Amino acid sequence: MLLLLSLAVYVIGALCRIQHWPFGAEFGLIGCIGIGIFSILYFSLKSDKSLFDKMALVGLPLASISILVRTFHLPFASEVHLIFIIIGLGYSIYLLVGWLPNLKSDSGKIRWDRVAFLAGAICVGIGAILKMIHWPFASEFLWTGLGLGFIHFFWGMFTKDETEESDE
Repeated sequence: MLLLLSLAVYVIGALCRIQHWPFGAEFGLIGCIGIGIFSILYFSLKSDKSLFDKMALVGLPLASISILVRTFHLPFASEVHLIFIIIGLGYSIYLLVGWLPNLKSDSGKIRWDRVAFLAGAICVGIGAILKMIHWPFASEFLWTGLGLGFIHFFWGMFTKDETEESDE
């Protein structure tokens, strides 16, 4: 609940800054600090952590610090942001490599929806880094990753999990 409240405060701060209303920076600061603290508390206290939970445990605090550094124009903001993206991407790839055995179902068949998710996550991460350092093909990587993520979620809407099939 507190994590969602912090996210709402951050969004309000961002909207206030866009509209040039007062207290936008203050709301953003409070929201980012709350997201950093409450995400660590929420995801570390969960007993059964999924792949997403492990990624969020590292990614959300890094993202909130990075946003604070860039928002307040602190020295080396771009470099800090890039380092945090690389750390987050490296940690995500480390977790995804450990998740590779899940690409096969119990019957030994490859789960192509999970392959699409994995490839999409990697493409989005690479695209974000390329976008940060203004190298070519960043947009193509981002769109490819988002497209593969769409395929993953679209495919999941129309296919049954093997656990559901075995229950019937």
